[in-house]
Amino acid sequence: MTELAPFANEPVLELRRAAIRDQLAGALEALDAQLPVSVPVTVGGDRRSGQELASTDPGRPDRVVANASAARESEVASAVAEAVKGHQAWSVVPAPDRARALLQAAAWLRERRLELAALEVRECAKPWPEADGDVCEAIDFLEYYARAAVALDVGAPFLGDLCPRRELDDYRIDAGFHRPSIARSCAISRRQKSRAPAAGCGTTKSPSDAVCVS
Repeated sequence: MTELAPFANEPVLELRRAAIRDQLAGALEALDAQLPVSVPVTVGGDRRSGQELASTDPGRPDRVVANASAARESEVASAVAEAVKGHQAWSVVPAPDRARALLQAAAWLRERRLELAALEVRECAKPWPEADGDVCEAIDFLEYYARAAVALDVGAPFLGDLCPRRELDDYRIDAGFHRPSIARSCAISRRQKSRAPAAGCGTTKSPSDAVCVS
């Protein structure tokens, strides 16, 4: 892949501008028309819908934002097995290709930035600056770890915020698991879901009781 530009944080929206605020209001109106969102249990290529978990708007508890399926014990075991299987294939993918996948995910988030921020407003009762900031941070994680994957692959030390100098192999586990909290659902979820593939690992995700989508 072509050489990546140095990492830079995703700029936050300028909410002082009326045009930006109008776009956000439009995104929230469009989201409300689609609620509740259905979140199926997804294992490999299989999906099963259900309504065992209901996520409501903290600011208006009678509004259901999402209905999510609760995974059965057999589905959890299958998900972990799929993650291990995915690790076996993904761990041999060259670092530039792994980085390219993360950059594509970052582009996907940018395209849906307003929609995702609106979802956090509804599901987590976050004000617009925090909701947009979360999406920006999620993009930042993907962009940062894409660059880290390439740098580590050629022998550069990793100077991360949580880890001292380490080699790439220190991050290689068969499969990881994470469960986001309501506080910073989008950003924290993307942090966990970007570090694992950057290092060539598989991962699974479980929604929290309060946050099923964002």
